[in-house]
Amino acid sequence: MDNRKTDEKYSRHAEKNASAEHIHEAEHTTAEKKTKSNSVRNQFVSKKQTQHSEVKNIKVIFYGAAVLLVLAALFLSKDNSEADLELNTEVQEEVFDMSVENAEQEVQFPVIAQWENTLESGLYVVGVDIPAGEYTITAPPGSIFQTYNNPQYEDEHVSFGKAPSGIEEVKNIPLYEGTLVRVSGSNMRFFSWDAEVENLTERVENPLTNQVQIIGKAVAGRDFAAGTYDIEAVGEKEGTFTYSYKDKIQMSIWLKPMQTEGNLYTSVYYRNVVLPEGTQIDTGDMTVMLVPSKGIVSEDYASFYENTISQQEDL
Repeated sequence: MDNRKTDEKYSRHAEKNASAEHIHEAEHTTAEKKTKSNSVRNQFVSKKQTQHSEVKNIKVIFYGAAVLLVLAALFLSKDNSEADLELNTEVQEEVFDMSVENAEQEVQFPVIAQWENTLESGLYVVGVDIPAGEYTITAPPGSIFQTYNNPQYEDEHVSFGKAPSGIEEVKNIPLYEGTLVRVSGSNMRFFSWDAEVENLTERVENPLTNQVQIIGKAVAGRDFAAGTYDIEAVGEKEGTFTYSYKDKIQMSIWLKPMQTEGNLYTSVYYRNVVLPEGTQIDTGDMTVMLVPSKGIVSEDYASFYENTISQQEDL
């Protein structure tokens, strides 16, 4: 009886101890879990703090680099602006200089003045014998005024006569530099208010000195020296002096000796006739004297009729 109670008492005590040990082990396990959990949480927090610090450092580096780039851009922009300003200043100065130069060139008008002269029968060059300008021309009856230009200008042809049916005077006749003017007759008067006298070029000395008498046909360069001549009728007969040079010119001039009677308006001579090498002349039965002109335009005789006369003229 006593032994059974003792065993029961021992058994309850053992169960109580076992229960206490189990509770202790459970508490110990829970404590370990809490410790591990805290350790993991601390590691996570530490990792987050590290990542945050790294991100913060990256942001600082990025913003710093951005600031440096902005400063560099401003510095370069300033240098470029100064360079552009200098370049623009130089360009503006150059453009200004060119504008001033062009303006000076534009305002350099030719010097014009009143000009008047009476010309004999012959060939004359505007810019050499006559200054360029706008003219009033008068001449005796029977006289003829003609111009031969390059194709961009219209030729003039005026036959003078007695009033009221004839023409005694023509006005507003433009004469351009380089134009070839042909005067047939005598005492043809040229007058201009706006002649470009400053651009007038003088003739040069004629290298020819020998006179040549011709009757009939002859060729320049073979029968006489090519050059610039005054054609003068001599002897007792009047007639037509004809000359032609390739396909450039073919002209006929009526001349009469001074001592013979005939047309009062017919010339004795014809001035400044250019006869290049190869020019063919024909005097018919009339005798003429080739007298070297006082001055010449150029010794390049072959180019004298270029772009001027391309048609046959009979006077």
